[in-house]
Amino acid sequence: MNILIKNFRPMEKGLLCGFVTVGIPEAGIIINDISVFSGDKGTWVSPPSKPRIKDGQVVKEDGKVIYDEVVSFSSAEMRKAWSGAVIGKLQKAYPEAFITD
Repeated sequence: MNILIKNFRPMEKGLLCGFVTVGIPEAGIIINDISVFSGDKGTWVSPPSKPRIKDGQVVKEDGKVIYDEVVSFSSAEMRKAWSGAVIGKLQKAYPEAFITD
């Protein structure tokens, strides 16, 4: 799978580094708002998500909004491989994305 990095928007908040847009040319797909994270356990991306809504209200647990995936994978291995591929391309296109002071 050929992944192209289209855009990166930095946003540092906790483990969040920002958001990336990727293209998969052979499938004609562009995925926006992929979250990029970096922490003690490494660097990873998470597909776009949306706040869970129940009875017209945002669902919270312990005061935090619960999010549901918009894009999912057939297995944990596929998700990990996709995440690694996106991170590899992002590090080449935007090396400053993971530099912290």
